Amino acid sequence: RHNNNNNNNNGSFGGQNRRPRLQSNRALIQKSPKDNSYYMKLPDNGGAKKRCIIHTYRRKLYVGFREYYEKNGEELPSKKGINLTEEQWDFVVKHIDDINSQIKSMKR
Repeated sequence: RHNNNNNNNNGSFGGQNRRPRLQSNRALIQKSPKDNSYYMKLPDNGGAKKRCIIHTYRRKLYVGFREYYEKNGEELPSKKGINLTEEQWDFVVKHIDDINSQIKSMKR
């Protein structure tokens, strides 16, 4: 959940010269001990472990979804995943109601 504070950013966590506020819920979004990224573990329902990762690469912000596997007691990222640019993420957030409506209509 993001904190909107009437800043009219349409769900964007980017913006002009603003740093994202990603730790509003410390139990849900955690800082990676290995780098300067943040992640949220997604429910796995017994399947592959997946994470939503918020990170920067070459000074650009990305939201990624990636599968993880366990090796020697450590969770490591697999090749299976996708990164969305900030613009792509904002597009998804802006149209989330349309996406949810489509999902609902397909469940019937």
